[in-house]
Amino acid sequence: MTTQKVQVNCYECGRERPIESTYEYELFNTPWDESGTTEYLCNDEFGHSELMREQGEEPYNDWKYYESCSEILTDSSWADFRYFECEGCYRMVCEQNPSNGWHVQYRIENECEQVCLKCYQENILEFGISRESVENGEIAGMFFNYDDPVLKDWDRFIEYRFIASGKDKDELLSEVLDNMDSGYKIIIGYENMAIGGLEGSVSVYRKLV
Repeated sequence: MTTQKVQVNCYECGRERPIESTYEYELFNTPWDESGTTEYLCNDEFGHSELMREQGEEPYNDWKYYESCSEILTDSSWADFRYFECEGCYRMVCEQNPSNGWHVQYRIENECEQVCLKCYQENILEFGISRESVENGEIAGMFFNYDDPVLKDWDRFIEYRFIASGKDKDELLSEVLDNMDSGYKIIIGYENMAIGGLEGSVSVYRKLV
């Protein structure tokens, strides 16, 4: 009796492939999703090139460096809405929120570690933002819901401060450092923030260590 091979569709190129020619992933559209979706990606060939060959066309020259569809799952130079493996929870999370593409869903910690917003939030709720980030001139924070219950035990001592210049930023971070020196851990909540964090309003929360 012949055993029928299991076929799956590649998440990236859409072709039907033998399951043994793919890698299986659990993908999370947002860090807050309790469960992901199971997807498969070609691990032995680059499906987009194969589709062009099937149509009698030569693949684009730039594509010759790709050996599989799985390579571009995390390649932000290929397209938007790529995935990354969170250094905190080890899930594959979309870098941008699919329902709000400008909302980046990760932070960089320790210079090179990509951490999803859920893990980042858990970390700053426990320890506050890092002093190093403040001393480096970063307004390190994230968006919270209005009257977010996770902040109920925190004192909001700066409310809706508008940041429009380097001077505004320096004054804000100086206040943050003063509070850190007084024994507080700090969280910066974005109220609204332009892409790139160059302008916007923030609220700042503190809690004694």
